[in-house]
Amino acid sequence: MNIITCKFCGTNTPHTDKHYFTRIPNDEYSVKDYLLMYFKTPFLYKNKDKILNTSDAFHYIIYPPFTSAEHGSYQVGFINDWVFFDGNAAKEIIKTFNIPLCTPFYIDNHSLIEPYINKIETELALKNTCYEQKISATVTDMLIDVGRQYEFSDKNTHPAFKAISNARIYMLNHVDKKISIEDLARKYNYSVSRFCVLYKQFFSSTPTEDLLKARIEKALTILKYNSTSITETAELCGFSSIHYFSRRFKEIMGISPTHYLSQRSKK
Repeated sequence: MNIITCKFCGTNTPHTDKHYFTRIPNDEYSVKDYLLMYFKTPFLYKNKDKILNTSDAFHYIIYPPFTSAEHGSYQVGFINDWVFFDGNAAKEIIKTFNIPLCTPFYIDNHSLIEPYINKIETELALKNTCYEQKISATVTDMLIDVGRQYEFSDKNTHPAFKAISNARIYMLNHVDKKISIEDLARKYNYSVSRFCVLYKQFFSSTPTEDLLKARIEKALTILKYNSTSITETAELCGFSSIHYFSRRFKEIMGISPTHYLSQRSKK
């Protein structure tokens, strides 16, 4: 079982003026762990032998195992949340979101990790049944949320993100409508080609792919829980014809809607 372990963490930890923390690669203090810190105040940190300052608050830093970590007070001390953790699953999550290491990064949510760390502290203190698995799940959720927030905070700097995101939300909330990409692009004042390029850039898929996936997912729900016919289901999910619906359904699910219904009836 791939468990993420955690032994040390804290929130709202105050550090006085002139305080400076150093972790060197051969240090015994959690050197094998990742160290995630969220600074609620400006702070100093060392990068490639240079002492730098953030000059503002609300930054994260993740240090991987066996790397030095050096940070300290800026003007009048600093306050941070912090957690040491380790496990291959953590490494894969960080890699998936391409979160920078050993470098401060900013996300919009200023209270993201504190509730997670509070839960971890409680589990470490009580050590109830399966507390290690509970901690692993909590750290997993925390890292995924940090990754998603970093991903979207980065995209939010692009002036087109809000419009394209709103177009995506509108599209996925109206899968029953006869929506075309041309209509979406026009609605948000983009050419079709530019709209599709930006959509792919932000969401790593095309609007056509996302719309089709959402329609098939809705069709599965209807077929599973209602007595609606295949023809009616296709109409409710925005497909132009029963033949087109059946073809795309089979491409994605591997079986036809008729076959899917027959399997459901046998259960």
